[in-house]
Amino acid sequence: MISKASARSVSAARDESATFSILVRRRGLASALPDRYADVMATPANIAAAPAFLSITQVAEHLGISAHVLRIWERRYHWPRPKRGPNGYRRYPRSIVLILERVHDELRHGKTIGDLMRDPWWQQVFAANRLPDPTPRAPVAPPWSSLPLPASSLGRDVRTSLQQALVTADARMARWAQAMGERLRPEERECAVKAVLRMWHQHLPS
Repeated sequence: MISKASARSVSAARDESATFSILVRRRGLASALPDRYADVMATPANIAAAPAFLSITQVAEHLGISAHVLRIWERRYHWPRPKRGPNGYRRYPRSIVLILERVHDELRHGKTIGDLMRDPWWQQVFAANRLPDPTPRAPVAPPWSSLPLPASSLGRDVRTSLQQALVTADARMARWAQAMGERLRPEERECAVKAVLRMWHQHLPS
């Protein structure tokens, strides 16, 4: 026979495992890009596997443009700004190649390099010599109010804390809510913890 205390421990471990699995999934799904340049900021796999530095010939071949064009941009607009090797040859780091890929995409869609140089967003990119990090979109909470409220104040505190922990990916608060949830009666634990976890899981994109 399994004691009631052992059964509660097993149940708590399962609930905690589910909580952290969901938190990890939420972290992975919160990187959608909301701004108009979201499509400009994805990292292509081919460059991620490329050498740390490319020559001007390699960059030109990769982009499908002439090395002469790259030199003209550098001379006229002071960008790109590649590093120089001991022999004086240009060495383009991956960060610049990523920007050049996006610039090339913009040119194919009808923009000119002059248009980009006048664009405030691109001006920041050229000045930093790198693309900005993606900004995670703030997660949208499920309709928690549709769930029945726990009867006790402790149950309501546990539920509020767990909801906040899930939305903000706060693992410490989630552990606290799980531990405090074990003090609740089974019917309260159901609406304070288990129902919240089920709703959050259903709310996540598949």
